[in-house]
Amino acid sequence: MKTISMVITNSGDGSNAVRWVTDPAVLDKMQELADDGDEKYASGDGLQVTELGFPDDFNMDLWMKLNSIEVTTVEDFE
Repeated sequence: MKTISMVITNSGDGSNAVRWVTDPAVLDKMQELADDGDEKYASGDGLQVTELGFPDDFNMDLWMKLNSIEVTTVEDFE
């Protein structure tokens, strides 16, 4: 099964955004930031993650391209 996670983040201006994640290390970093009280990731309810699952033969790259999905990477935190 292929998976991608949606993480709801606080944009700081009263709005929210969705960050897309495929790397468990990125989710770990977001969880660490939420646990440390970073409101971008904690947003009052802790880290809000929903995981979507797809069959192994699903063309994830094409689906992301067609839906203009940009994935958050570990390098985004550096």
